[in-house]
Amino acid sequence: MGSRGTGGRGKGKSEHLFTPEELEAKLSEYMDKCREEGRRPTRPGIRLALNISEDTLLRYEGGEGNYRELARPLKRAMDRIQDELEQGKDSMNIFLLKQPCYGGYADKPANDWDRTVNVNISFGGESGGNYGK
Repeated sequence: MGSRGTGGRGKGKSEHLFTPEELEAKLSEYMDKCREEGRRPTRPGIRLALNISEDTLLRYEGGEGNYRELARPLKRAMDRIQDELEQGKDSMNIFLLKQPCYGGYADKPANDWDRTVNVNISFGGESGGNYGK
């Protein structure tokens, strides 16, 4: 159904390997179906729609080896999900955007405890030694 076996790319593998066009079509179909049903597209939903595991999705996203061409359609789908979350008015969107896979937003910047601060104070004079006399 839009996917094919890995063929000569490794015996014994049962994962699907899509062409970039097939993957783009499947992702669009999933996103459109979510919109029609009033549902929010999600990363787990993508895995279910593609019938792949999280490990396989990570390989696709990583774009290594045979998966190089598949990284772009997946990145575009995740960008689309993130954009929809950013545009939404539902408070749940905030919580989802804080998840690493949807942007990893934070309420406040991470603490940078190893930062060094140098302060130089000058009270006038050449060496500042006359201050208070």
